[in-house]
Amino acid sequence: MVNGYRRILCPIDTSACSRAAVHEALALARRFGAELEVLHVHRVPAYVQPTILVWAAVGPRPLWELAEDQAKAEVEGFLSGFSGEDRAALRVSYEVGDAANVILERAKTAGVDLLVLGTHGRTGARRVVLGSVAERVVRLAPCPVLVVPMNAREGRDDGGRSTSERELK
Repeated sequence: MVNGYRRILCPIDTSACSRAAVHEALALARRFGAELEVLHVHRVPAYVQPTILVWAAVGPRPLWELAEDQAKAEVEGFLSGFSGEDRAALRVSYEVGDAANVILERAKTAGVDLLVLGTHGRTGARRVVLGSVAERVVRLAPCPVLVVPMNAREGRDDGGRSTSERELK
């Protein structure tokens, strides 16, 4: 890309590898003056039908609403570990569905220039059984993808610059 990145999408799952990815995405967004969207995709189990109600403190509520509230609370907890300046630099969005499919669709429809995502680094049987969102996104993404390993935060040099900042100079 000639003029850098304008729109960066960073999908998160509130894990340590997502934290490393957000830090890298923030560094890149600042470097290029890009918009940064942090996307959390959660799945509501198939057995949770829209008509199932549960009794909550405010009265009966659909179970899927409670699942959505829980996902948002987890993301808020995850983001509380970032500075106010960092939080102000990103836009948070939530979607329901298959993570890889939702990420790929958002990248296409939102005109994303770069995807930054963390990887758990699962290999062998664990990856085959559990699948890999990162692997599917890398294979099918309509734009460049930066995959950040969980230990990327340890890769800071003395100046506090991220790995991506050092490599892009």
